[in-house]
Amino acid sequence: MTAGVKSAGRSSTLRALQVTTKDLIVGEINNVMAAMRLNSRWSSRSRQLRPGAESPLLKGFRTLREQLETVQDIAQEDALFYLQPFLSVIRSQETSGPITGVALHSVSRFVEGLLSVDQPNAKSCIEGISEAATHCRFEATEPGSDEVVLMKILQVLGSCFKSPVGLLLSEEQIMEMIQTCFRMSSQPRLSELLRRTAERTLIEIYEIVFERLSHHHDETNRGSYSLKCLETMIHFACNNINPPITVNGETDRMESAICLLGLTMAGTIVETSVKKIIEYPSLAKLFQFQLTRKLLQCCHCDDLIVITTGLRISLHMFINMMEHLKPQIEMFFTSILLLIEKRQELTYEKHEAILETLLDFCRHPTFLTLLYLNFDCDFRCNNLLEGICVFLQKSAAPVNGELTTIHMLAVECLAAIATNTFNRLQLDNSENDISPFQPKLRLIGQMKRMKGMIQNGVEKFNAKDQTAIAYLQQCGILPAETDSQEFYQKYALFIRYAYGINKGKIGEFIGSRKDLNKKVLSEYVQTLDVSSHEIHTCLRAFFESFRITGESANIELVLTPFTDHFFEAVGLPFLNADAVYTLAYGIILLNSDAHNRQVRVKMTENQFIYNLRGANNRSDYPPDMLKVIYKHIRENEFKIPEEYLNNVSEATWEQLPNKYSPEAYRVFGSQFTLPPSFFPLSNQLEASLYDFSSFSVLYSPFVNAISSVFKGTNDDMVLDELVKYLNMIVHIAASYNLTEAVDSIVVGHLLSFSNNDRQITLLKYATQIATAVTPTNETSPTTLFGQNKKALLAMKVAFSVTKKYASWVREAWKTVIPFILLLNKLSLLPTFLEKYELNDPSNSAKAPKKETKSGASLWNIGSSWFGLSPTTPSKTDEVDTTEDTTYDIMEKDPQAEKNAQEAVKGIDIPEILTISSTIHSDSLKALILAVLANCGKADMFKNTPSKEERKNALFSMDLLTSIALANSQRITEIWTPISDHLSSVIETSSKMNEYTEKSIVNLLIIAIRLSQSNTLDVTVIMTLQSLIKMNTNLADVAAKKVTYGISQLVETSPDMIKTSIGWATLSAFLDFSSSFSTSESGGFKILANLLTKSNLITKSSFSNWITLIIFFTKPRCSASTANSAMELLWSLFRFIPELLQLKPDTPNTEETQEAWDGYWYPILHQLSVLCQDHRSEVRSHAINFLQRSLHYNHLQKLPPSVCYQCFQQTPEKQEVGNNNATHSMEEIRTRGFNLLKSVYLQYLLQVTQLPNFRDLWLQILEFMEAFGRPDNSEHLVEGVREGCKIILLIMSNSGLFSGKSDASEQSKRIWEDTWERMDRFYPSLKQEWISVTPEDFPQNPSTAQPQEPAQPQAQRSTPAQPTPAPQSAQQSTQPTQSTQAHPVMELASRPKSPSSATDV
Repeated sequence: MTAGVKSAGRSSTLRALQVTTKDLIVGEINNVMAAMRLNSRWSSRSRQLRPGAESPLLKGFRTLREQLETVQDIAQEDALFYLQPFLSVIRSQETSGPITGVALHSVSRFVEGLLSVDQPNAKSCIEGISEAATHCRFEATEPGSDEVVLMKILQVLGSCFKSPVGLLLSEEQIMEMIQTCFRMSSQPRLSELLRRTAERTLIEIYEIVFERLSHHHDETNRGSYSLKCLETMIHFACNNINPPITVNGETDRMESAICLLGLTMAGTIVETSVKKIIEYPSLAKLFQFQLTRKLLQCCHCDDLIVITTGLRISLHMFINMMEHLKPQIEMFFTSILLLIEKRQELTYEKHEAILETLLDFCRHPTFLTLLYLNFDCDFRCNNLLEGICVFLQKSAAPVNGELTTIHMLAVECLAAIATNTFNRLQLDNSENDISPFQPKLRLIGQMKRMKGMIQNGVEKFNAKDQTAIAYLQQCGILPAETDSQEFYQKYALFIRYAYGINKGKIGEFIGSRKDLNKKVLSEYVQTLDVSSHEIHTCLRAFFESFRITGESANIELVLTPFTDHFFEAVGLPFLNADAVYTLAYGIILLNSDAHNRQVRVKMTENQFIYNLRGANNRSDYPPDMLKVIYKHIRENEFKIPEEYLNNVSEATWEQLPNKYSPEAYRVFGSQFTLPPSFFPLSNQLEASLYDFSSFSVLYSPFVNAISSVFKGTNDDMVLDELVKYLNMIVHIAASYNLTEAVDSIVVGHLLSFSNNDRQITLLKYATQIATAVTPTNETSPTTLFGQNKKALLAMKVAFSVTKKYASWVREAWKTVIPFILLLNKLSLLPTFLEKYELNDPSNSAKAPKKETKSGASLWNIGSSWFGLSPTTPSKTDEVDTTEDTTYDIMEKDPQAEKNAQEAVKGIDIPEILTISSTIHSDSLKALILAVLANCGKADMFKNTPSKEERKNALFSMDLLTSIALANSQRITEIWTPISDHLSSVIETSSKMNEYTEKSIVNLLIIAIRLSQSNTLDVTVIMTLQSLIKMNTNLADVAAKKVTYGISQLVETSPDMIKTSIGWATLSAFLDFSSSFSTSESGGFKILANLLTKSNLITKSSFSNWITLIIFFTKPRCSASTANSAMELLWSLFRFIPELLQLKPDTPNTEETQEAWDGYWYPILHQLSVLCQDHRSEVRSHAINFLQRSLHYNHLQKLPPSVCYQCFQQTPEKQEVGNNNATHSMEEIRTRGFNLLKSVYLQYLLQVTQLPNFRDLWLQILEFMEAFGRPDNSEHLVEGVREGCKIILLIMSNSGLFSGKSDASEQSKRIWEDTWERMDRFYPSLKQEWISVTPEDFPQNPSTAQPQEPAQPQAQRSTPAQPTPAPQSAQQSTQPTQSTQAHPVMELASRPKSPSSATDV
């Protein structure tokens, strides 16, 4: 039941449709017949009833109406059944315009509503309609009515293509319909409305045809037109794109209209089916070799609409077909850039149109990246991206100082490129795998590097540089072996394919008759593609690759290898190589004849053929071939494409792909991976991999363009846009670590700004003011600065970039720092630097601080830092202390100056110190170098410096110090240049000046602050040593403050002396301080404070401490300081047991020996030396400390070997026996002998245990003899004699001194030696001794003869020295590691000369 209902429904619908169709046809029949009856011709005929009187046209309609009554299903009938009467009316020349118009309208309705592809004979129907419409004839009445008919024709043509039946139209019919529309659109006599309607119909036809192509994937499908039809339509559109020629400044309007219509047709094709056309090589070839050439020619015409339309079509075509249009794209952009450079040929509107199109190119996400990959990295191509960026930079620069939309468009283009890069930076690619792109990435990088080498070689080749070959060999492009086949092949490839080689230079090279050049020429012709077998095509490719000059001999030289190569590859129809040569030469002559304006009578085709008769080895060339050659040459002149970019022939255009032959890469050798003909991009991720390289090309032109527009505009909105662009590009540059880009932004916007109509450079102001040449009637520079909002904005931007991206700033610091100095000079800079001073607190109460007048010499300030009174400077140190009144006589605007101050305050320059501690080390080093470049020099005060120089130098030094302290954790990275500068200033300054003074103070401050933060490095300590290398005059002035600074340093970082460098530095400074009276006490205070820290005194440093103390005992120091130093020696002496952990009860012989040699003896020796000092107070203190030391409890139990060493060395008797000593020295000798006596008796028990005790006793006897002679003072002689008695009595009681028979052998020998010496200076002692102890003498005292009194020393010769007894085996085993004499003995043996002695 359901099926039956559905069937009944379809039947009723069909019946309703049939009724509607009949009514429609009948209605249209009535309309046409009614129109015909209104015409007098048809109305008279309709009244006549005689046979044959009725018009065939009317009869046809009546017949049709009758037949319709019998038709059951019109859809099954042939459409011509009801269309024929209407088509007859349309074809008839008898019908008037209104009648034809009604018939056309009826046919249009039938096509739109009735015709179907499935109808019988549908193809014939649509062809009949097409033929009738395109060949429509009617009687002309009035123009208005006639144009209505023409409008109806266009309506029918459009309906044919809109209907599905239109797919059945043949190629000829389609082209005839297109031609009909085109003729209507190009008829000047027709109204504008009709022409525009015809154009609109024509464009609709193209839209319908190519839209159907884009929706079907098979050209054989019924839904699409034939491939041949599409080719014809494209060819038709291209043939009508002929740029109008301007004559006397006027362009033919119709030519422009036709060209514009052709462009519109081509644009329709591109917009509707460009991506589909790529799939059809024959269609793509038309785009490559026809459309692109026509579009390029349009860009060079003078019609703005034609230019704009051509550029728009080029945009769509290049973006969508880039992979297939590489040669054309290069030619297009190269031509456009060349056109822009010739500004005399470019109108403002044309320039603007080109920039607008470029803006669309730049906005494409990946187009410019593709340009970089496929052109800038290909050595066969021009650097398109670089060229576009440079072109945009030039376009952004105002020519006459006036800013226009062109300049902003150029900046927007560059900004669009940067925006694409910026947007890709925002993508999160952390999880994306880029490994699939790595091989391609490496290949691109390798190609770019090779292109750089190739381009350098090209420059050398063009300049005829003799080193060109050597350079290419060094780069590996040419083999090292010059005379080889490989060398000639690669050299030929180089000059054939490398971009930029001058064509004339190539002609000169291959036209040379040198052996090398001939061999390269032979390989050069081998690079030509002769696969086309067309001699004129191959000859064109050959002669358009270079420019040959000279006579026919030169042409013959290069033509012979070409003909040989062509004949070898082609052969027939040529019978030998000479036949090829003759024809080739004839073609060259034909080219000259056809295109030389001086030749008025041109060669005809028959003449050309006749001239070549019998030249093919006595035979004729094929006539058809010669005709083709003649036509080709006449229509296409031989031209070098790069020299005729706006008028390249079609034949030359077709040769462009030869330039991109893969053979070119054979120049790099077989190991090089052959790149594809085109590098596509798969996605944004892959594009981002090349953004760094492309941005490296972009940033410099972009920054320069922004700077140009920035200087030329005062519009706030434009300025805001420029600032936004700057922030974007600096962000990109920082992301890619491109420090040059950041530098260029800072430099470009800080150096200069625009003020009214003149260029104002801030550094220029600084120079004018510093040299006092600014006219007094000019406005203050501070006022000018504050009045210029753009200048303030430039400063704000520059410092914002500097602070935000400081880690990427390098060379720009050299601009930032002078700018800061300039602001400081203009008194715009807030006080933010610490005034580094070294004031001794002990002097603060003594010298009240005095206020320093503004503008006064900083020497007074510096002197107060040192706690010194300023001295009168020498001529070389004089400075100008007058007030700078330059600003006072200038006009000032308080509000403007307030604006400047607030602007400077807003940029927060002090923050630079804060961020310096976090920036990259390379940036920090660059900052340090920039500051040092503005610091003073050691000799800057030899000539009187200007106020600006002094102010800048002192400010820079404080800034340098602040930066160094802010980066205390990285001081080692930046200290070398700072150290070099400070050392140079301090060491080379001959006299004190304010900058040298500041250098000294700031160096000490840096060291002190670093020690406080535990970051004091050994390199800083080494720099401090420059302070002791100062000139003597300079050191005398600075010694006190230097010593105070060192004291603070040592106080904060005492552990620094634990290093070798630290100790050497401290030792040098203490020696330095002890050399000047002003610093002596300060230096000693440092030493005393250090010795209070027992942890600093170690075994290894003990001797060094003694050396430091000795510095302050030297004669240059005061007696009080020397006495204090001896107290330190005594303190060290007492510290030895604790240091060595000695036990006085049970001394160890080895430990005691070590303590004596390395610790006790050096101190005792120094005390003994001081006992002979020329200062009586020092001598007295020295003896006291020596006595205290020798009686120190730890020395009471010295081992015998150590005790013996105290008396080992005997002083020289000539010194000891000097009789010219003064009274003071006699007193010292008395005290010295008493000390010797007490020490001897103290250690008597120990030394008697030694086997060589007798030798020691003989030495003591010698001392007693020297001091006990009568020629000495009575007090000294009496003291010596009394001392002898005491010693002998104690030795006698000990059994060491006895003459008894039972006494020991040693005692007897000592007895004999003693009395032998006593007889010389104290003979009466023997009688006294006999009277006291006669039993000690072996003979009877009563019979003993008294000895003869001893003669005075001066009256007799000195007896011979007793020969020492030979040492026993035991003696030989005694320790001998120390042979030093006891200090007491040295004291007794070294009396000072009278000239150096002083009273006690």
